[in-house]
Amino acid sequence: MKVDLKNTHLSMKVAIFFLMTTFIATKGYAQGVIDVHSHLISPEFVSALESEGRLLDEGFPLPKYDVEGHLKWMNEAGVETSVLTLAAPQPKK
Repeated sequence: MKVDLKNTHLSMKVAIFFLMTTFIATKGYAQGVIDVHSHLISPEFVSALESEGRLLDEGFPLPKYDVEGHLKWMNEAGVETSVLTLAAPQPKK
């Protein structure tokens, strides 16, 4: 597949890159894929935000995090490694 990116808007380039990498990863052609944007949302993290009254600071509820579900998704998508960070907002304590 050949794509001429010289006259393509940056957001379209990003979308094309995302779609192509997703296609490759989900077809199992890629090896050693690293997911660099995943969030760990532990019960302790949610409890800390709840005790501070900050569960909706970002304007929407945090999704439920499920380790088994995340590992299943990684396996299906051909992702070898996920870099986990805490979601926003950060507890103050």
